[in-house]
Amino acid sequence: MKTTELTMVVKGHEKRLRKLENAIARIGKELELTELIAFKKDINPVNYAKDDLDQKIIKLLLEKRVLTTSEIASALGDNRHKIGKRLKRIEMESKQAGEPWLEFNPKEKDGHFRAWWVTEEVK
Repeated sequence: MKTTELTMVVKGHEKRLRKLENAIARIGKELELTELIAFKKDINPVNYAKDDLDQKIIKLLLEKRVLTTSEIASALGDNRHKIGKRLKRIEMESKQAGEPWLEFNPKEKDGHFRAWWVTEEVK
């Protein structure tokens, strides 16, 4: 192969390489946007309700944003152990789904001790 032919082949490869690099950069940007959209998706806590009691628990939590198990049980007129089991299940299912909108804090936080908190992501 002559030098000029070799130079043309190299330039052709360089041009294709730049196109590939640009395509990869575009794909990277699209993936970043996809992750941002997935991260900002709306969380609907009601999706974690299995029955009317779960719906009442979730509605109360969304209204108050922070409550103890005893406070929820008292407000709903139900057994605190039953409410606690429901809350643990709802918390676990939301974490498994990648939507941890409910969290239990066993320590004191903002004047509340051993309370359930609705995270800021939920409107």
